[in-house]
Amino acid sequence: MISLKNMIKNLFVILDPVIALLGLIGYLGVFARRAMASSKKSLPFTRWVFCKLGYLPIRDHYYEPLTFDAAGSKYRGRIAQRLFNGEKDYDFFRSIARPEEFKLNYTEGGINEAGFKFNNGSFESGDAEALYYFVRSLKPNRIIEIGAGHSSLIVHAAMKLNAAEGAQGEHVIIEPYENPWLDKLGATVIRERVELVDDSVFQDLGEGDILFIDSSHVVRAQNDCVFEYTELLPSLGSGVVVHIHDIFSPFDYPEEWLNQTFHLWAEQYLLEAMLANGNDWKVLAPLNWLSKDTEQFSELCPFFEEGRMPGSMWIKKA
Repeated sequence: MISLKNMIKNLFVILDPVIALLGLIGYLGVFARRAMASSKKSLPFTRWVFCKLGYLPIRDHYYEPLTFDAAGSKYRGRIAQRLFNGEKDYDFFRSIARPEEFKLNYTEGGINEAGFKFNNGSFESGDAEALYYFVRSLKPNRIIEIGAGHSSLIVHAAMKLNAAEGAQGEHVIIEPYENPWLDKLGATVIRERVELVDDSVFQDLGEGDILFIDSSHVVRAQNDCVFEYTELLPSLGSGVVVHIHDIFSPFDYPEEWLNQTFHLWAEQYLLEAMLANGNDWKVLAPLNWLSKDTEQFSELCPFFEEGRMPGSMWIKKA
């Protein structure tokens, strides 16, 4: 049965010519914004309209983040060399992998009971197995998720197994916007933007604990991403393991995101700059890079499908 969401998506395809006309009308908004920029006064009424409508048109200009012709999934050899010495190192990932345990728990165990399913559209094969392996192997005292959803179900199932083995841990979720069902997991849920959360929440993260980041991915003044990379990550203690999602290094963001759906994300570049210009971090598992060796990756991630693009980067504070 076709879901309502998919029906709406199909309707948009049919209405493409009509939507294109709306785009032409939207060009008037670009004109209004340019008038604001060039006027000697701030045009307060025009600004008020943009603020109330909740949008601001952008154009293809070197001062803007929009691009129509970037090479999607472009391989960047210098990044590969700086971050990974140009090699795919499977040793660490293989040492924590538990593919048979994951398969069993997905089909009839705790992962299944938690309600996690593949083809969820956000946290898929490769990423899911790796998260499970890290939680089961490290048995952290504390996991903090910044941004939550399907990943939280994996964490919940893995921590439940850890607790049964005597390794009780605390699961904290920082999620201001999404998924009201998170409150039913038994985790501590903080409904606040991470940049506004009290610093004390992160102070107890120690060696072997996990900070899971899957936030806005957008770099803009005073937002979550800027806070995470300029204040939170530098403050972490030695041995804390960090996950960042939707990272494709050493490849660029996917073609579809750059030139079709226009994801104006830049978090990956912040992360690459951080890793390439210091010795504070050790790369443990760059999943997108490792997945290019399909045979080895599939052995460790039993539900991995060729063509999938895992987006988890796992690093550790030195």
